Amino acid sequence: MTLSLGLMIGGALAAVLGVILLLTRMGTVKLLGGLVLAVIGLGAVGVGYTLDQHSVETYSVVEAIPISTRVDEECYRVTLKSENGVDTWIYVNGNQVMNYQVGNKVTLQKSRLNELREREIE
Repeated sequence: MTLSLGLMIGGALAAVLGVILLLTRMGTVKLLGGLVLAVIGLGAVGVGYTLDQHSVETYSVVEAIPISTRVDEECYRVTLKSENGVDTWIYVNGNQVMNYQVGNKVTLQKSRLNELREREIE
């Protein structure tokens, strides 16, 4: 288990426990303790998510297929395979496709991978 996943799971459990303590309303100490626990838990979830989005993974380029017929801007769908065997794809412009030659290894942060995956195709 990675640190980011552990923080997200632990933070979620702490937040749920804090909310349960808030809902029982059995004394001021439990109310304040529940509030503090819920805030700390949600903070841990946020930190875990941020760490996860900045994690780096290496991919092998499997193929790059042109998918845009526009003359002024070419768009390519690049298929990537991670080291653990999971396939994914990203969309890159014609001037960026040279960085994704078939057989090469590329290293991307998860946030950058998501940005390239969700790029709009015109």
